[in-house]
Amino acid sequence: MTQKVKNLFLQLLKILFSVGLIFWLVSSGKLDFRALRPLLNPTAILSCLACTGAALALATERWRRFMSAQDIRLSFWISLKLTLIGTFFNFAMPGGVGGDLVKGYYIIRTSPHARIKAAITVLMDRLSGLFVMLLMALVVMLLRWDLIQSKPALQSIFWFLCAFFVAFCCGWIAVFSRRLYNTRWLHKVFGLLPVRLQLLHLYEALADYRHHKISFFSTFFLSLLSQMTSIFFFVLAGQALGFHDIPLSVYFFVIPIGFMIQAVPISPAGVGVGQAALLFLFHAAATQGPEVGPLTMTAYQVSLFVFGLLGALFYLGISQKIKNPKDA
Repeated sequence: MTQKVKNLFLQLLKILFSVGLIFWLVSSGKLDFRALRPLLNPTAILSCLACTGAALALATERWRRFMSAQDIRLSFWISLKLTLIGTFFNFAMPGGVGGDLVKGYYIIRTSPHARIKAAITVLMDRLSGLFVMLLMALVVMLLRWDLIQSKPALQSIFWFLCAFFVAFCCGWIAVFSRRLYNTRWLHKVFGLLPVRLQLLHLYEALADYRHHKISFFSTFFLSLLSQMTSIFFFVLAGQALGFHDIPLSVYFFVIPIGFMIQAVPISPAGVGVGQAALLFLFHAAATQGPEVGPLTMTAYQVSLFVFGLLGALFYLGISQKIKNPKDA
């Protein structure tokens, strides 16, 4: 079996997994598409699309600042086009990271002189977003410790996130510590690895961000705004669907955790996985209305897909095709 056939088979399995999850949710009554009808009015549609568009715009500016720190100068408009193209490919490739591969491909084409640095901007963009989601979830869970303490499932999730957070912080220290960067033994460790040269270049590109601390930390603020805007989408959608008794604080730790689970590359754009994750999380955190999870996640994915269709237009060349930043 050739590698191409294996990849195709793996893609098919992941699509079937996604379809299977949706089928289970629908057949068990946990996801009723008819319940989404209250969102089919101009006010709800425009509000939801505005939240999604604002979140994508903030995420685009975050990525653009990572690129600027690596001397890769792209306009906001070109960066937004790439973000929308990536959004489209999130639905065409497994998980919520497929679009990152496409964005990385395009940015490398526009900056052939700095291929590794160009690819690193996509990685750093993803990591900063993930870190802010993790931090937000932990802070809100601490503020609602009364609720977390009363739910064994949420306690387990909290301690797992704490371990993940510690590992994440150790990673940031390894990247930004000048003392560690200058130690001889670190380079000796890289020398023992099979692809030592590539990994060393990767580490050096990551470590280069320690010279841009102000720009780097500003991306965390943009990540926070982007995540909060996305969460407000779920709050607005939940309210429009009639779920008025779910505390705002529950949304602010359930949704980030759901986003992290959805990013695991086991289905296209996390379809099915996101619905199942939010069903479980809302069931554990809220006293009523756990079906708000799969319903609002479905609405969110539809909204993202609308913007992804714009990305498809850019990708197909119906609008200005992205070949070089000088084209804009």
